[in-house]
Amino acid sequence: MADRPNCTIAVDSLHLYRSGGSHFDLDKIPQKYLGEIHLCDAVINGPIDKKLVEAQRAGTLKVESTAGTPKGFEGVVKEAREGRLIPGVGELPLVEFLRHMPERPIGVEVPLPGYQTQRVFDLTYKYSQDLLNQLCS
Repeated sequence: MADRPNCTIAVDSLHLYRSGGSHFDLDKIPQKYLGEIHLCDAVINGPIDKKLVEAQRAGTLKVESTAGTPKGFEGVVKEAREGRLIPGVGELPLVEFLRHMPERPIGVEVPLPGYQTQRVFDLTYKYSQDLLNQLCS
């Protein structure tokens, strides 16, 4: 809605699918608005009641407070902060997600508590490369 030439949407694979969205929804957005990609993987059925997502998308969700996390969304917030998986080791359709995105910078977002930084980097690089190779084949 800002319609500014320097504004884009950061598209996060986890948030797209957890919000009830699909990679097909990306086709409805003009490419000039699609910005950098935040890439991670997850299990298909996340820690959130699908009825909450449906109510949110329909605009009928009653939020008790504008501060903090709405009741019922705590699990998805925890997943976003601590439970993201390395691209290619979960169940999200990431190849299809990337096929519906224009070429943009990709940031892999996988906080892995308890892992050493170099180990996270090595695993993330290996699996992300494998995923990108699938995209190109």
